[in-house]
Amino acid sequence: MTDIGLLSLNVRGLRDKPKRDKIFRWLKNQKQKIIFLQETHSCLSDESVWAREWGSNIYFSHGQTNSSGTAILTRCDLILNKKISDDFGYYLILVTEFLNYTLILVNIYSPIPNGDQKVYYEKVSNELIKLQNTLDSCIFILGGDFNNILDENLDRYGGNYKPKTQGKQEIINIINNFNLIDIFRHLHPDVKKYTWRRNKPVIQSRLDYWLISEDIQDFVKKSDVYPVFLSDHSSIILDL
Repeated sequence: MTDIGLLSLNVRGLRDKPKRDKIFRWLKNQKQKIIFLQETHSCLSDESVWAREWGSNIYFSHGQTNSSGTAILTRCDLILNKKISDDFGYYLILVTEFLNYTLILVNIYSPIPNGDQKVYYEKVSNELIKLQNTLDSCIFILGGDFNNILDENLDRYGGNYKPKTQGKQEIINIINNFNLIDIFRHLHPDVKKYTWRRNKPVIQSRLDYWLISEDIQDFVKKSDVYPVFLSDHSSIILDL
């Protein structure tokens, strides 16, 4: 695997054109070639306009114009074999080929309530099982806003946290069932970096993750967190 970088960001809505222009301009200045966006607030009529503004491929899973919505933007020679999207814009799955690899790209934007998360992650897992059963071999790359905390000591600062145990367990099940690793935590076992923040009072959490097949961990050059303007989330990057 060579020089395939990924970036994920919860943008908190892209309907406002000046904001969208700024986000797209910033993304074009990043070196990553595959970009996962959450909370796009897109609809079907936006597709051609946004693709023209981006200047390359965009794949959508639409939500409502004031909530949810996911998208994957590409600037590399990916061959798309299959697209699976959630009816409510909470996930987007692309089965792709890159070089000699079958990559399953899964853009995650989880609902917030604990019970909804359990149903959501079970649904994602079922989709991945079906894909895994039809392919000889594949590499999973899951990224996005999981709206949950895997380690309360390392991934949370401030506030009174009520654990979302059902959702967390389903994430752990996905990690175990598909032989995935939280690559940021694997590379930085004791580092406290947060991907979401709120002021007054100050609360910070690591809600955004890259969960990748263990088979490719040795290809990873970098996984890190970088603050971004115009969102309460930071971007997360994965360089392979």
